Formats: sequence, C-alpha cells, structure tokens
Amino acid sequence: MVSSPTRAAKRVVEVTFLILGSMSVGIISGIGLVLFEASPVEAVGGGAAAFAGAFNVGMKALSYIKRLND
Repeated sequence: MVSSPTRAAKRVVEVTFLILGSMSVGIISGIGLVLFEASPVEAVGGGAAAFAGAFNVGMKALSYIKRLND
C-alpha cells in the first residue's frame, strides 16, 4: 500500500527539482560565457549569478503557487 506524501515531503521534492534546474541554468550560462571567450572568473561569476536568479524566481513562483492552493 502506497501512502501519499506529506506536504513537507512534497516541498522537499519541489525545492530539489528547483535546485537542479537552477544548477542547469548556471552551468549553461557559465559554458556560454566561456564560448564567448570570457575569462574563467567571469564565467564562474556569471554562472553563479544565473543560478541565484533562477533559484530566486523559482522560489517566488513556488511560494505563489502554494499560496493559491491554500
């Protein structure tokens, strides 16, 4: 018998997928900057900024969706 996941478990899964998606955005941004001949420091900084931005937007979207469902 499979029990339904609790709200906390659902939230953990949502945030985990959000982190993975944000990491993908950051890595792709960093690789893109390297392809456009940016220095390694600039590429790491750009990737980190893209990760932070994607994570921030994703968390705000998750909070908004959660608020709509409550």
